[in-house]
Amino acid sequence: LAISLYLSNLYLKDQQRLAETGDLSRAMEKVEWASRLDPFSSAPPSSKAYLELRQGRVEAAREAFQEAVDRDPYNYKNYEALGNLQRQQLGDPEEAVKSYRKALERNPHAATVVSRLGEALLSAGTSTENLEEARTQYEWLQERGRIPLKDLYTLGKIQTRLGKPEQAIETFEGAKERAGTEP
Repeated sequence: LAISLYLSNLYLKDQQRLAETGDLSRAMEKVEWASRLDPFSSAPPSSKAYLELRQGRVEAAREAFQEAVDRDPYNYKNYEALGNLQRQQLGDPEEAVKSYRKALERNPHAATVVSRLGEALLSAGTSTENLEEARTQYEWLQERGRIPLKDLYTLGKIQTRLGKPEQAIETFEGAKERAGTEP
């Protein structure tokens, strides 16, 4: 068992080297071997998904990310990667929202996932319910001092849409002040 795990990791490292040099077909072979040698790790299917994306095969990438989730359902990063694919490449913000929520069930303090959930909620539609939930996500980040500047502006826009102009003005002023101090 130890040898197969060692070889799986070795194949994954080899896959990265081959992918960096542009030899995607050989990189894919290495991933397949790594996957066979360690059928419980989510790393081989995740690597396969990124290789599929580099080759423009979005649906194959989705299947590979789903396999990563199935192999390690407790790893929030697998759900985050699946959500990113659903939101960015597949244009399916509703499914992305579900994936990000699952990621946050596993790691409720993952600030990047909270931010992406807010973005996906806004992409899924501007219903009052989506706006309120996105506002909640961005305010959670703001309260912890972990909100990116872009999200701070988005929070101000959401507050405006929800009829809270005083809060929006405060948020925009804070964002403007922060923008002047960031490099």
